[in-house]
Amino acid sequence: MSFNYNRKYLFLAGLAVLVVVTGYLQYSYRQNHPAAADGAGNSDNAVYVNQDAGVTDVALSTASGTGAFFVQARLDRESLRAKNMEELGEIRDNETVSTEIRNLAYERIMGMLDESDKEMKIEALLKEKGYADSIVIFGKDSVDVIIKGGIMSQAQATQIADIVSRQGSMDMAAIHIRSLE
Repeated sequence: MSFNYNRKYLFLAGLAVLVVVTGYLQYSYRQNHPAAADGAGNSDNAVYVNQDAGVTDVALSTASGTGAFFVQARLDRESLRAKNMEELGEIRDNETVSTEIRNLAYERIMGMLDESDKEMKIEALLKEKGYADSIVIFGKDSVDVIIKGGIMSQAQATQIADIVSRQGSMDMAAIHIRSLE
């Protein structure tokens, strides 16, 4: 019985760390980018970069400034993750549910924590490489990376894809990179 409580506290501690990190990132971003804090900003364009074809001419319109986009994307990602973790935690702790389903819920929780860890590592490495801001979103069979900046070269896209491939254990073909101006 105490093992269940230890897992529960580990899960809650992990969730608390995610909330604190998200709050810190938002605070530090607003300190460095005052325009994002008051919602100011122009409409920006996203440019899709395909690994095989290089930079394309297709531009996707965004509704707000890039600073606000990255902050909102992080908040949405963490909010959805927290909601899913809570629901899975309830399933895992419900003793009326079969052991198999409870184990699947536990495995999914651990998978979500692993994805979160990978996203944070990739975003930190991209920042270290000089990319002002980024958001990494893992899907079922792919990963999307959105980078703040203008049109990027094939070498830059390859560098980003290499980081994501190594840290995220993803095949290069499953990595989709976009750039927001």
